[in-house]
Amino acid sequence: MELLYIWKERGFLMDDTSFNFSSKYLFTATKDAKQKKIDITVSINSNYIDNFFGNNISNITAIVGANGSGKTTILEMLIRILADDLYIHDGFIACFYNQQENQIITIHDLVSFKNRKIKTEWDVIINSNDQSISLAVPVIVDIGFDFYNHPNQYSISLLRNTKLIYYSPAFDLRNYPYGIKNSKNYIDVSTNNLLYEDSLNKNDIEDWDQLERHRFKNARRQFEFIQDKRFDLSEIHLPDTIEVHYNKSTPFEKQLSISDRSLFDKIRNQGNKYFSLVHSLIHKAEKAGQERKINAAKLEKIKLWFIINLVDNYFSNRAILGDLNGELNVDYEKIKDLNFFTTAKNLLRQQDWITKQDFDFVELIESVFAIIDKKASRRNIDENNASFEVGISDALEMYKWDVKLRMAYKENLGKSATKAYGFFDLNWRDMSTGEKAYLDLFSRLFFAYRRITESLTDYLYSGNNEDFFYDEGVLTVNHIYILLDEPELGFHPKWQKKFIRVLTEYLSKLTNLKIQVILTSHSPFVLSDLPKSNVIFVSREGDSPLKVTNASDQQETFGANIHDLFADTFFLGERLVGDFSFNFIMSLVSELEKATAEGITIEESLELKKKVNLVGENVIRFRLEEMYQKIVIQDDIERQILEAERNLQNLRSMQGRSSDS
Repeated sequence: MELLYIWKERGFLMDDTSFNFSSKYLFTATKDAKQKKIDITVSINSNYIDNFFGNNISNITAIVGANGSGKTTILEMLIRILADDLYIHDGFIACFYNQQENQIITIHDLVSFKNRKIKTEWDVIINSNDQSISLAVPVIVDIGFDFYNHPNQYSISLLRNTKLIYYSPAFDLRNYPYGIKNSKNYIDVSTNNLLYEDSLNKNDIEDWDQLERHRFKNARRQFEFIQDKRFDLSEIHLPDTIEVHYNKSTPFEKQLSISDRSLFDKIRNQGNKYFSLVHSLIHKAEKAGQERKINAAKLEKIKLWFIINLVDNYFSNRAILGDLNGELNVDYEKIKDLNFFTTAKNLLRQQDWITKQDFDFVELIESVFAIIDKKASRRNIDENNASFEVGISDALEMYKWDVKLRMAYKENLGKSATKAYGFFDLNWRDMSTGEKAYLDLFSRLFFAYRRITESLTDYLYSGNNEDFFYDEGVLTVNHIYILLDEPELGFHPKWQKKFIRVLTEYLSKLTNLKIQVILTSHSPFVLSDLPKSNVIFVSREGDSPLKVTNASDQQETFGANIHDLFADTFFLGERLVGDFSFNFIMSLVSELEKATAEGITIEESLELKKKVNLVGENVIRFRLEEMYQKIVIQDDIERQILEAERNLQNLRSMQGRSSDS
């Protein structure tokens, strides 16, 4: 259900305004307020090229304009309409293309009610001179009423099988949740919202602040994404190692049964005692300067952290259902051993909640111990924070174990539990901000798509082929809208240049579903990859309403020179240099003019020459050098006078000697 056009009634930051989101169909609207009538005319763009961005990408539209021009206001309007969470009496008309019916459908809310009956309704008429265009009769939105017969809900039924993804990399301290009440088809993967969502459940990262939790969960989303072989990672320099953290569970003991709590307390006490012993060994080895013993004890401590947190994680998942789980058939006196590791293995081997067929805890322990012993970086072990570094392949192995463990928990918790708690968290090392921004965008789109396919939390794991897959199940979705708010923030120019190509290639591989992309941008690189019929030019002066400029009045953007686009009013205005350098050059011109008129010293002339040499633009520098050559240097004049006087004196002396002879 491609969005083609929106007409928005006068409101916040805008007068009656038309927005064309189609490159095939061109819409114009004429309003007659007295007659309460709006005529919409549709024509076909003669330059339209079918499947321009690929078979499954219905269209890409960019909204461009200076800061404060109203781009974000337009996106918020789109979110309200496409998320099907409309304001009452918002005043809009929306046109969609129904591919199955090959028909343009028009929806509007230009209506008022009294006692559930229509009081007034605008006459919305859509027409076209092109017989090839099929137009449905405009209809009003679906309306719900409250107990007092007042309209309390507007919705668009034809959007029920669509999904909306919203992405913004900006962190601007907006209040979240955003206020979208009907979130069934709305997936917000903006930084603002994920900061909020990532902090909702603290059980899996207990003692970190909000930003730290978001950082690690974001890294996990990125790590999951790179397992998707459809994305070309050659543009990104992935680090050789990944930092592995164990999640610490929040207090959960009160949710355990009495028997389980007693068993857990005994095991934890033994673990704490062993922890103190290992810690003292490290301290003694450090005092004695015994490097080998220090490293060995640190590895032991990392293993101990792993076992303690694995046991905590096991009981925290059991605590989700409390007494409904029944009692564990484990006697502490029969499983305890002088070696705490053996005690923990005995517990996880004998417990009967998660069967060995569902998950083998002992195999997990042995696998992780082997990775720690052989491949954990000795230089980057932080035994105090339970973290260490391993290569990507080993991190993937640990991640697979974590996925299998969560799947086993989910299987045994049943449908009543919304989430099983994970165990590992991963974080990248030595990635540039730009690389993280690039990876972040696509990993969040992938994360959102997994939600759409109802694989809401994790990859599914296939034990048969030891590989990942995700289950799309039976999809009822027929169209995905993707709104990107300045997605190129943090991108190096070379990635801005490749962004549209990489985006279209990845989306075409990601799914066969129809996708429509609407983005805001400040990048002329992005704009140069879009025809001007795919660009909405927005401007605003002072407190006046925003203005949408007709695309036909703009220069062609597709394949246009980047410098020309930079010089366009919607980016930099009349000049292509920064304000600081512009002011510097203008000040330099004034100094040169003054020096020419009044003269300067040699020292001052040398300083001016340095300033002239700073200017990089050839034409401007050549003009400044011309001005510099005209400078009157007072010191030089005085020197020349003295030199001339000496020469004159010499000549007179020579003349005198000639007379004497």
